[in-house]
Amino acid sequence: YPQSQERLQAELQALSKIHPSLGGVSKAEQDGSVLVFEVAASPDLDMGGTKAKFSVVLSSSWPAKPPRVTLVSGKPSPGTLASKVLAGSGQQVHLPVLDEGQGYSRTYSLEVIFHSLRDLFRPRGAPDTPWD
Repeated sequence: YPQSQERLQAELQALSKIHPSLGGVSKAEQDGSVLVFEVAASPDLDMGGTKAKFSVVLSSSWPAKPPRVTLVSGKPSPGTLASKVLAGSGQQVHLPVLDEGQGYSRTYSLEVIFHSLRDLFRPRGAPDTPWD
């Protein structure tokens, strides 16, 4: 599917511009069908000082169908949404933004999904923005 390959290349280009202090993205498969999203430990996140890695599998139906996201490494801290959504390594991530029936839209970029995964580690009650 040429359109989805063009979009994937554009998405990978955008993901490559994520600031290293937030984490990073790499290809686990050369064709880009499996990506690794790494969320870096940060003062605004409650991750126990460790980073989290997620496997992001893009099916041949992507972007019409959402990617399958699995926690590869990292431990959710109590008091974060991650502790309620993720049981531990190897667990598939269930979020509305990834649920085809609840909230996924083919217009969501992979960058939106990266930031949604990062937000899982924000402490409960944290301000939405640094200036709040």
